[in-house]
Amino acid sequence: MLAKIYNLRFQSLNDARHAASYISDGMGGLVGELNISGLTVLLRKEGVVQAIARFDSQDDFIRIQSRRPDIITTLQKQFPCMIEDIAAVTVYNYEREATATV
Repeated sequence: MLAKIYNLRFQSLNDARHAASYISDGMGGLVGELNISGLTVLLRKEGVVQAIARFDSQDDFIRIQSRRPDIITTLQKQFPCMIEDIAAVTVYNYEREATATV
């Protein structure tokens, strides 16, 4: 399983909260289009949002590698932030059951 990770560091926790909500909605809407097999959005108290999109096939992963989702670019224009764009291979993943938390 391959993963695309976006680390977004914002100037304030409030900006990060708004961004986390925006990313959750936006990336969630791309699950079908990009064939995302797993999506996790994390908010840290330091004002960092981490979005992790997992893919079962290399073709789907390459598709997201070739273009950054508009959601990420739009966020960078709305809120000053630093974006770290990472590609990774999932070595181990365990999930008891799918849950949604707000």
